[in-house]
Amino acid sequence: MGSGFEDVDMGPMVSEAQRNHVMGQIDEAKRKGAKVLYGGEKINRDGFFIEPTVITNLSEKHDIMVTETFGPVICIQKVKNAEEALEKANNSTFGLGATIWTKNFEKGKQLAQRIESGMIGVNQGIGGVSGTPWVGIKQSGFGYLGSIDGMRQFTVPKKISYRNK
Repeated sequence: MGSGFEDVDMGPMVSEAQRNHVMGQIDEAKRKGAKVLYGGEKINRDGFFIEPTVITNLSEKHDIMVTETFGPVICIQKVKNAEEALEKANNSTFGLGATIWTKNFEKGKQLAQRIESGMIGVNQGIGGVSGTPWVGIKQSGFGYLGSIDGMRQFTVPKKISYRNK
């Protein structure tokens, strides 16, 4: 943990306002019955740090489950089966990243095809092959960054026709 300009695993939040937003979501979740399994506190040091946090006992009644967080927080919600998980995942106005964790890798790949998200990891985070684009859909982004395809969206092809006289 350290400055975002250093080789670290986790940097600070972008601003005090963003840290306050995430801390407010964590506090609201706890007031409504969620359980913090790990972390959940500010770290007092230079920068706007929050402990990596894991929260469970969550549902759609918790703001952290329906409003983008952009903080070091993992939210765990129990579901009955994979279909319910897909329904909940796709019933969001956001679609930046999703992960599927399963012992059945083939089923995980099939489920990944059905998730409405720009980036999906199966038994891993959303990172992937170097040079692939950073993609968000729905209200999590328009277009994508990185790769030749990401560059093409910032260009406009032009055709000019004329005859020599």
